[in-house]
Amino acid sequence: MGQKPSYYLTELVKYLGDTELIRLERSTYSEMCLRRNVGVHCGWFGNKEYNLKIEELMKGDTGTELNFSFNETNFLGFDIEYFDQSYDTSKKIITELTTYCETKFTQQDSN
Repeated sequence: MGQKPSYYLTELVKYLGDTELIRLERSTYSEMCLRRNVGVHCGWFGNKEYNLKIEELMKGDTGTELNFSFNETNFLGFDIEYFDQSYDTSKKIITELTTYCETKFTQQDSN
C-alpha cells in the first residue's frame, strides 16, 4: 500500500472499464488522505507540500466541480461538516462501485 491513494482507485476503475466512475470521489478521497497526512505529520497546519498536492489534484481533474483551496498556515483540522462530507464520499465510493459491479457482472453472466 505504498502508492498514492488515488492510484488504487484509478487502477480499479481502469480495470472495471469506466475511467469516469467515481471521478469526483477519487479526488475528494485523495484530499481527505492529504489532510490526514498533514494532521499526522504537520500538526494539522497547511504547508507547501499540501498545496503542491492540491494543485496536482486540481490539474488532474477534468471538471470544475471540485472546490479545493490552497492553505499554507491555516488549521486543516476537520469539523462536523467536513466529517459528514468525508463519510458521504466514502459511502458513495462503495455504493457506486457495488452498483457498477453488480450491474456489469450480472449482464455479463446473462449473455
